[in-house]
Amino acid sequence: MTYNVRYGLAPDGGNSWELRKDVVENSLRQFDPDFIGGQEFYPFQVDFVEYKFPVLDQYGIPRADGLPSTGGMDEATPLFYKKKEFYPVQLGTFWLSENPDEWASKSWDAAISRTVTWGKFFHRPSGEHLFVFNTHFDHAGAESRLKSAMLLVERIDETAGEESPVIVLGDFNAVGGKSDPWRVFDKAGFRDSWVESPEKKGPATTWSRFQAPDMNSDRRIDWVLFRGPLEVTFAETVTYNEEGRYPSDHYPVYAEFQIIESDESADSPD
Repeated sequence: MTYNVRYGLAPDGGNSWELRKDVVENSLRQFDPDFIGGQEFYPFQVDFVEYKFPVLDQYGIPRADGLPSTGGMDEATPLFYKKKEFYPVQLGTFWLSENPDEWASKSWDAAISRTVTWGKFFHRPSGEHLFVFNTHFDHAGAESRLKSAMLLVERIDETAGEESPVIVLGDFNAVGGKSDPWRVFDKAGFRDSWVESPEKKGPATTWSRFQAPDMNSDRRIDWVLFRGPLEVTFAETVTYNEEGRYPSDHYPVYAEFQIIESDESADSPD
């Protein structure tokens, strides 16, 4: 599941974090995902999910320095995972910039620093390894979004190769199926779970504004992409709400996959 949770310090009035955090919790309980790629998570929002879901562990670091009220930490793109099923062999973060390994770096026409959080995981039930990348592209800069897609593909190729199972989660601030960043991934062999799934549910749009979906909108800016020996079986744009209260200004996107097991599945996480 990719889940832009809306940053918890936003002046959202009747949709403030304290009023909707239980809706976030209940939406996650309904789907029980193995992985959650989160966007706009402040530390207290990460703590909330970890407290409510002890089956999960997470990795993610702030994209830059933050406010004193948050302990000096900015929001992050945490990657949550079920720790009994998935062993983290390697975890990492890089910045979407011309200096991707430099803390809080920013390039091109980006308004703010942006990160990618990723992990290589050993899937204990199958003995397979799986790579998961989670990101949040810039909201303002078209050049930044394009160059970020190119950088992310480059880093995935370097880290995972072209044959490993890879899932990419994120808020890309670009429309799936018809934007330049989406075409970068498509050209690199990534498939879009919403496009490829034999069964899907919910609207095309993933932008909620804390409201019911506009069924005529195709603003699908939150994607679950995949490459390698994986098969998508189901995809859903999640419109879970409680009496009209929505968990975020984005709809989460959920997808189910089967790993196509190799003949040389590993016996250990090494």
